[in-house]
This record gives sequence, structure tokens and C-alpha cells, in this order.
Amino acid sequence: MCVVYEALGYTLRMIVVGAFFELWLRIISLELWLGIEGKHVTFLELWLRMTSLELLLRMADEHEHSLSYARIGESHQRECASCASYRGSPLD
Repeated sequence: MCVVYEALGYTLRMIVVGAFFELWLRIISLELWLGIEGKHVTFLELWLRMTSLELLLRMADEHEHSLSYARIGESHQRECASCASYRGSPLD
């Protein structure tokens, strides 16, 4: 995989971690403010956040769908369609 896309993957993972931490803090503060567990509100907030995150990740995964597989030696190799570099992947 290209270095640019590896960095993008790392950045997206950090965004996901930050989003879940932010959501957790909001849930805790809401529960303390309301004085209840707030399970229904929590579920709604989590669902909305996951939906927007899923849409973001689908847009970022377009590069993964453009990889073509070729048999080179004894392992499967992936060729990046944009830069023609190869990277090994385990056999399924």
C-alpha cells in the first residue's frame, strides 16, 4: 500500500478514537446532568455518530477497491492501481 494511504489510514484511526472518546465524554456529562442512565439518548447519539463515521470510511475505502490481485511466487500480491507498487497479503 502506498505510504500516503497508510498515513491516511492512521489518521482515520485517530479520528475514530477521538470521536468515540468525545462521544463517551458527552454521554457521561449528559447522564450526570440528567441524573439518569439515559440509555435511549445514548443509543441515538451513538447510532448517529456511527452512521456518519461509516459514510466517511466508505469514501476513504475507495482506494482499497481499486487493488488488483496477481499471483507472484508463492504468495498473493496486491498491485496499487495508482502507483503500481506491490505489497504481499496472506493467503486465505
